[in-house]
This record gives sequence, C-alpha cells and structure tokens, in this order.
Amino acid sequence: MSEDDKGNTCCCETDRDSQAVEFQVHCCKGLQGLLELESQWRELEKRVPAWYFCHTFDWYRAALSAGVLEESATYFFTVRSGTRTCLLVPLQWRVRHFSGMRLRCWEIPQHPHLPLSAALMDSAQGAAALAYLLGWLRCAAPRDWDCLHFPRQPSETACRASLRPAGVVRERFRNKYLACATQQGDVVSRQLRRAFARLEQDGAVELVEARHDIALETAFVQFLQLERDGWKGRRGSAIAQHAELIGFYRRLIALGTEASPLRANATLLPVIYLLRQAGRPIAAVFAVQGASTCYLLKIAWARRARAGSPGKVLIELIRQQWCRGHPGRELNFVTGVTWVEGWSPDSRPVLSRRWFNTTLRGRLAWLLMKSRQVLADLVPRLRGRSAARVGTSTPKSGA
Repeated sequence: MSEDDKGNTCCCETDRDSQAVEFQVHCCKGLQGLLELESQWRELEKRVPAWYFCHTFDWYRAALSAGVLEESATYFFTVRSGTRTCLLVPLQWRVRHFSGMRLRCWEIPQHPHLPLSAALMDSAQGAAALAYLLGWLRCAAPRDWDCLHFPRQPSETACRASLRPAGVVRERFRNKYLACATQQGDVVSRQLRRAFARLEQDGAVELVEARHDIALETAFVQFLQLERDGWKGRRGSAIAQHAELIGFYRRLIALGTEASPLRANATLLPVIYLLRQAGRPIAAVFAVQGASTCYLLKIAWARRARAGSPGKVLIELIRQQWCRGHPGRELNFVTGVTWVEGWSPDSRPVLSRRWFNTTLRGRLAWLLMKSRQVLADLVPRLRGRSAARVGTSTPKSGA
C-alpha cells in the first residue's frame, strides 16, 4: 500500500478467512491522527496493568507538538475487537543499518528525552491482538519493512509475556527505583547528613517544590540554567541549546498550568524540585508524577556547589517528601544511572525486542542477530568448561 493510497488514516481487515476474524486494525499518522485517538487512548490507559509515563497520551502529544518526533514518520496502530480497543502501538518508520545492511524498521519512537517506551495493551486480549497486528503488518503495512523493534521496554509491562515466544531479546539497562517502604541503610544516612551539613556551611538549605503556573515556569528557567552550567552545556546537549527540547518540556509543563486546556484530562503531572542554598538554586530535578510513582527525568546542579553533593541531597529530600505517609509509593530513576547505587535501589530490566519480516534482508538480519545471541551465551560456558579441565589436570603440590 503506497503513501498516496493510504492518506492520513486507513483501516484494514484480514478477510481471507472471515470466520476467524476477531480484530480490526486501524492506523493514523502524525499529531492529527493522535488527536483523533484521544478518547480511545485515555480509555485504554485506565486498563493498562503496569502503568508508565510513556503510556500516556500527554507524553506523545508533547513530543509531536514540539517536533521531537517526526510527524511524517510517526504512526499509531490500534487493534479493536468490536468497539473495544485492545492494543495501541505508536510506531515510527526508520532506516537502520545493521552489519552493512540497510534495514527498513518499524519501531516504537525512541529519543534521548524519551527514555522508555511501551505499547498499550488490554490485559485480557492484548497478546492475541499483538500477534494479529504482527500478521497484519506483514501483509498490509503502509510502508515496506524488514524489522519490527520495541526498544527500551520495561520488563514488567503487559507486552512481556506475549513477546517472549518470538523475536530476539536483549537487555538494554536496568530501570532503578526506590520503594517508599524500603528503609535506608545507616551508611547512606550518615553520608547524606554529612553532605547536607557541608552545604549548610555556606547558607541555609531548603527544598522548593514548583507545581503550578508561574512557580513552575520560573523553576523551569532556573532548571535550564543549572543544566547548561554543567558538562551538557559544554558538549552542546543541554536542553536550553535545543529549541525542540524546550518546546517538549514546556508542553509537559502545560499539564500543570491551571488555565491550560491540557490539564483537565491529564494523567501525568509535572513538578520541578529545587534545592536552594541561601536563596540561590544549586540543584534541580524535572519530574513527572503518576498516581503512585514519581519519575525523575532530568537532574542538574551548579558546578560551584558540586563538592557538597547537591544532587544526592536533593534526591534524598525528594524521597522523604514523596514517601511521607505513603509507603505504597515509589521513586523511579528511569535510566540506569550508576550514582544512585548508594541508596541500594531495586531494579528492573529494560529490554529491546525485535521481530523480522520474511523479506530477504529481514531473514538475513534475523540469522545474524540470532547467531550472535547464541554465541554470546555459548562462549562463557565454553570458557568455564575449559577452566574446569585445566583445574582438574593440574597436579597437586607434593603428589
């Protein structure tokens, strides 16, 4: 099916065996297509068993509105059973290079500022709907493809069980989180008290939380200044140096603005935490909050205060405030940063899963990737056996 034939929306049903058809696949493209899906998306959000910020309609609307995601290559596929939406998958069409091959890929959108990804699945029919979508893409996708890629997917999302039997799976990083019911160790507590005392030598330290309107906008400006002050500013990757990223975060901020029409249905609320020393901000965290989880997306601190570990002090103060009186909550660090190990956080694997089409390039890529995976599992075993043989063949001293 060509782009000209497809237009902005399309509907396809597999009618070869009408008696077996239970699902219908619909696809739409870009921001306009997303807006048409809002009611379905929000209804399915409520039925997602393991909820993440990357499931939300608001998250994708912000990314498309700001240009972080390319509209012309971003599609939304829904699978319905009757009037009930069972599966919603955002996919971008991309060309990727693998072992010298040019692969045409459908993949859940990924970006440095979209740290996790997931499809929305109904717990009852999601697995069957996903299998149906995969078959539909092979015969009726709006663009030719060799690979279907679900990157950066938290292992506990609903897709996990349905994706396990097929495809190639690889762990990307560990998604770290602190459960509020977990007690902090004495060593960590002492280290944080010392860091707090060092900071207070240069002025009173306080935590400020910005959630609404002017306070949120003012805190965002201070957050941008702090982030640009560090290594990101020197390397050119700071948010303040990229207009589309500023727009993306401002769209998230709009979810917390009282006058904004976006706030009424928002399931994701922004909050910026500031650590101030003698009235001046020395560290900041941009976070979004769901019902029971606070996701710490970005952290920044002033170079002049880094000897006092302002970032760690700020994280601890956020943890105390978020968890106070709510043992069922958790603080999520999203990406696999190493400096949070002092809290001994729990972690969940974030996985990458790929399926390959029956095209020539798809078959070759699957064969190469599967061979690499088998070798990666086999080599440690062979080394272990070799070491065991050497150990048993070495004569004992004094024999």
